[in-house]
Amino acid sequence: MPNTLTTGRYAAVFISLGTFVNLLLSDVDSAFVVPDAMIVAALAVGAVLPGERAVPVLTSSFGLASGVFTVASFSYFVRGETGGVVVFALICMAMTVLFAWRRNPPTRSEPHVGQPAAPAHR
Repeated sequence: MPNTLTTGRYAAVFISLGTFVNLLLSDVDSAFVVPDAMIVAALAVGAVLPGERAVPVLTSSFGLASGVFTVASFSYFVRGETGGVVVFALICMAMTVLFAWRRNPPTRSEPHVGQPAAPAHR
């Protein structure tokens, strides 16, 4: 079974490509063009970064995407339509939660990866 990072990379590529194709082929509301372009770029970059750098980028990118897609979903609902963007919103929300849950910040006694331990004296 793939780990969270691998699943996140696949989801990021899927959402990024789907959003990019939607921007090219659909008449996207002008209020969503820039946020959608930001999602495409952020998720694409996060998908190709090395592991330690990918996790925070994917966490924030999925958070951004879930916000934009949730607003887009409700704009469809207000007009009495059902948009497929709700699926993207749910995927991005789930990935944001998984990545945020995966992040285990170091305690005071444990140094962060790549950083030396802080001196014990004050």
